[in-house]
Order: sequence, then C-alpha cells, then structure tokens
Amino acid sequence: MLYSQIVAGLISGSIYASVAVGIVMIYKATEIINFAQGETFMLGAYFAYLFYSVWHIPYPISLFFSIFLTGLIGILLEKITIRPLINKKADLAMMFLITFALSTTLKAAVRITAGEFEKPFPSALSPVPLNIYGSYVTNQQILVLGSTLLVMIILAIFFKWSRLGKAMRGTSGNQFLARLCGISVSRIFSLTWFITSILGALSGVLLAPIILIYPDMGLIVVKSIAASVIGGLTSIPGGVLGGLIIGLLENIGGAYISTSFNDITAFLAIMLFLAIKPSGLFGKHAIKRV
Repeated sequence: MLYSQIVAGLISGSIYASVAVGIVMIYKATEIINFAQGETFMLGAYFAYLFYSVWHIPYPISLFFSIFLTGLIGILLEKITIRPLINKKADLAMMFLITFALSTTLKAAVRITAGEFEKPFPSALSPVPLNIYGSYVTNQQILVLGSTLLVMIILAIFFKWSRLGKAMRGTSGNQFLARLCGISVSRIFSLTWFITSILGALSGVLLAPIILIYPDMGLIVVKSIAASVIGGLTSIPGGVLGGLIIGLLENIGGAYISTSFNDITAFLAIMLFLAIKPSGLFGKHAIKRV
C-alpha cells in the first residue's frame, strides 16, 4: 500500500510542482506572488474540454490550442493589469491583491459561460491500468508524470543555454543592469507570463481526465504556493522539490492518518520547513542596505 501511495504522491506532486514553477518564475521576475496562477490551470482544462469534448477536435490539436490560448490570456492579463502597476511602482501588497482579483474574476467568468457543474473529461489514452510492481497506474497518470519531467528538463535547458533564457535570468537578477545590457524588461515580463500560463494550462489539460473539471479547480494554487515557499520562492528546483514533498505527504498522510490530512498538508509543511529553514530549502537570505 505504501508503494501505491508513493506513486500517487509523485503524480499529484508533479502537478503542484509545475504550477509552483510558474509562481517562482513570476516572483523572480517581478517579486509578485501570482495568486491567479491556479486559474491558468483551470482555463487550460476548460479550453481542452471545449475543443476536444464539445467540438471533437483531435486531442493533440486541442492540447496545443488550449495551452496556446491560455498563454495569450496570460500576456493580456500582464499587460492590462500588472504592467501599469509595475510602471507606477505600486506597492507589492497592491499587486498581490490584483492577482487575487484576477483569480476571482476568471472563476466568475467561467461560471457565467460554462456553468458551475462539474464536467468529466475523457482521456485520449487507454483506460486499462498497468500493474507496476503491484501498484495499478493508469496511462494518463504515467503521461502526467512523464510530461512534467520532460517539461522540467526543457525548462532547465532553456534557462541555461538559450539567449531568451539567459535574458530572463539576468532580468530576475537585476532589472537595472538588464536594461543597461539592452534587454527589454517589459518583453521579458510578457514572456514570463506566457510561459507560466502555458505551464499551468498544460497541467490542467493533463490532469483533467483524472479529476472532474470545475471553476474552483484552480485552488490547487494554494498547495503550489506552499510548494514554492518550501523550496525557497526564488528557486525553480526548490519549487519542484516542494511540490513533490507536498504530494507525498498528502497521499501518505491521507492513507495512514486521515483523509482530512489532505486539506492541511500544505499548511503543516510550510510551518515545519520554515521553522527549520526560514528561507526555504534552496532560498537565500536577502541582504539589503538600510
């Protein structure tokens, strides 16, 4: 039974991790904790439902358009809501409230257009589970875990070797010096929101066949924020590890302690890890001149 819970924990943890990576990327670029990141997860699932289940467009094409449209929405939201506040050097608390307002608005928009009822999303893969060392795993779960691992590898290569990736790293380190080097910081901000929205949408599309689609499914962001805080908030590997830790604790605790443990896992994990290491697993203490 423990092995089964570990497998389930890795699968759910990989979803938390992919959303947490988006939160970390935006925080590194703008110092904003994006509470609306969970809604990119939800929008991706609803777009996929529209394209695949309603319009019967082939799954690969539905997947592409779902994540691409969500990415474009991410750019639009950044330009009309976040960018003006950054240009006016608004208080960080105000920008956090804006992302919370975005989250609430997007959920309300989906309720109005698609309804509040839960919707099943059929998997494009065979529903027959595979027996792996005594633990039954579906093809969709394997796809979720494998896709998340592949995306993390692609991101690591992108940030280390590509010009855009290096520009994003430079911008997150020092915006003033990035501008002196000729980097368009505003363009990097838009690219960051595009990539993070794609990550959220991809997670939503992949997880949709495993869970039901509903407007509040973006509340997964609470666990992903916890994962990013545990990892250090400025560390992408830390966000990934934090997501896996929460996924494992959630499933093992739910199986051996109580199913109610699932609802408090993220908060207990934050308290435990920050009590031991306040800067997070891979975070660094910021030193400021006063």
